[in-house]
Amino acid sequence: MTQALSLEWAYGFSSSLSGSVVNLSTPDGSVRKLCYIAAHTAVIYDCNTRTQMVLQGHCNPITCLVATEDRSVVATADAGPDSMIVLWNVATGQPVHTISSPHANGVAAMDLTPDGTAIVTVSAAAPAAAAEQEVHVWDLGAEGDEPVLAGVVPEGDVQTCVRFHPNSTGELVTNGKQRVFFWSSQMPLSRELRYYSPPVSARDFKQTVGDFTVSAFTPSAPGSKGGTVRCVTGTADGDIVVWDSGGVAPGGAAAAAAAGMRANDRRAIKILRIHHAAVTFLSTVAGARGTGPTHLVSGGAEGNVRFFDAKFRLVAWFDGLAGGGITSVSFTPAATHNGALDSFGDDEGGGDAPPTGGFDAPNFVVGTDASNVFAVRAATFEESGSAEAIRTAELVLEGTPDAVTAMATHPSQPVLACLGAGGLAWTWNYTTRAVDVKRDLCHRGQGPKPSALCYRSDGRGILVGTVGGGLKALDAETLAEVQVMRFTPHRVIRVVVSDDVKCSHAAVADSGGGGGLFCLPR
Repeated sequence: MTQALSLEWAYGFSSSLSGSVVNLSTPDGSVRKLCYIAAHTAVIYDCNTRTQMVLQGHCNPITCLVATEDRSVVATADAGPDSMIVLWNVATGQPVHTISSPHANGVAAMDLTPDGTAIVTVSAAAPAAAAEQEVHVWDLGAEGDEPVLAGVVPEGDVQTCVRFHPNSTGELVTNGKQRVFFWSSQMPLSRELRYYSPPVSARDFKQTVGDFTVSAFTPSAPGSKGGTVRCVTGTADGDIVVWDSGGVAPGGAAAAAAAGMRANDRRAIKILRIHHAAVTFLSTVAGARGTGPTHLVSGGAEGNVRFFDAKFRLVAWFDGLAGGGITSVSFTPAATHNGALDSFGDDEGGGDAPPTGGFDAPNFVVGTDASNVFAVRAATFEESGSAEAIRTAELVLEGTPDAVTAMATHPSQPVLACLGAGGLAWTWNYTTRAVDVKRDLCHRGQGPKPSALCYRSDGRGILVGTVGGGLKALDAETLAEVQVMRFTPHRVIRVVVSDDVKCSHAAVADSGGGGGLFCLPR
């Protein structure tokens, strides 16, 4: 059946979601592609040809995007009625596996094994209800769409992040703002996931512990007394909490027992400050050839991306991306890395590090909450330093600079005028797919926010209403304010201009039920 409407282009992406951008580029640079979330749609964008392949099928806004290590498959999930998990073939854009209604309210968090054989999901919390969340592990090679492992999160803290243990699908971590849960399968024939939640006390660490944000597994340093793989959880204060087995549990044996912990279970062993603002992204990466030491990678709300060694010492930093807080860091896939976490190199830079013994990582892209995606050449840090690496970062995708609240089309040109929730106004050319001009109409928060707009029918100007009852006349080319007036104390909800040749009048409606008619100058 022919569709009445066909999506031609998606402008902007869901930049506030953690992990909303995946790098699909090849190490040699011959393919430069991204996959990102744009509300109900996933988009594969070719940076070389500036074309899009849209992946459609979700009934609700997509909440999760993950990919296999070789980037041949991406998986998406949404939250809401009739939700789905869909695995897509990156080359063709066709779905290769679908799980319908994985949870009653959809998916809040998801992870995929590097080889794409298993997926884990955390259910979205029911609206306005304190219902328990579910944790499900799905074997994508099994017949049917029933989870092979399942667990229930206790009420009290909504879980927003989940990560597989890199070497086992039967172990994983989830976190919400207040609690971190470690999950494992009970026994080979059991479908039940056992959990424990280590206590964390400000008294034990002699400092406050901020709300938890994201988690990741990371290898232990050689010679450490704990396990071979540790876990770290970021906080809203810019710290990471390091979880490892062994030692004395904070709060003592009684607190550990009350949390359902056993002797070899992980517990918080240290807290380290790694950012000046909230830790918004955590992952690990090996060298550009898939070998050498594995680094912990972090992104912060202040816009910095940092790399740490086995002992959490800073080894590389990409600070000062003028594009908002970090929400995604995604690397080009290494040809030989198998997805399992190897040990960190020794203090002398062992492993297969570059001949110089310096920092080695694949090239990567960075997504920010200001709707920007930058491509960064990792080797520039070692060659020329952090400042040069930032200076040469390429802006490969620029989304909407603000959450769109109103828009209007130019009467004769391929231009869309937009208003943002933060007070920005900008024009976007839908032929060149680029922002022409943008301007802050709130004067850095000092003025009322814009609420409605329309073009003059001759295209020579734009009229903008504000939440404070004002009306602004803007130059259509520069968005400079030509005239400002205030006629009502109420929010302007609609502005229209007469379609006569002279554009002689404008009519305005406000939220108080009033209206106004204005004569416009020629």
